[in-house]
Amino acid sequence: MNEITLAALGIVATAVGAFVWIVKFLMTEVKSSLDKNTFSHNKVAEATRLNTKVSQETLTFMKNLNGRLAQIAAEKLEKNG
Repeated sequence: MNEITLAALGIVATAVGAFVWIVKFLMTEVKSSLDKNTFSHNKVAEATRLNTKVSQETLTFMKNLNGRLAQIAAEKLEKNG
């Protein structure tokens, strides 16, 4: 009976060790993937912020220009003319 108990404990210990190794391996892979994903997300977020800023500046410029383009062109022609 003693040999059977030792064999069972050996099998359980091997299974637990394999499980720990698999979890450690997968967590290393998952951490690497999450790091890359976080880096990419931060870059996308920064690009979105910059795009929003440029879009707002363009919108402000277009609002200020609205209806004045002909007048501005005429003034430039007179000045350079």
